[in-house]
Amino acid sequence: MLSCQEGYTDCSGTCKNLTNDPSNCGECGNVCPVGMQCVAGTCECPGGRTDCYAACVDTSQDPDNC
Repeated sequence: MLSCQEGYTDCSGTCKNLTNDPSNCGECGNVCPVGMQCVAGTCECPGGRTDCYAACVDTSQDPDNC
């Protein structure tokens, strides 16, 4: 078993920070959808965008999602 520094988790032999790694967000292997970022272990849309079925949209500009 790999010994990782504090704040990191062994994900298949590589130490990962599950709080901000979009390929291991909150748990090993949990990949955030394209366009999302990992914040405190949760996949979120950046910059005030809204998650609409795994796509980040600006509801004030998107006529299909307002």
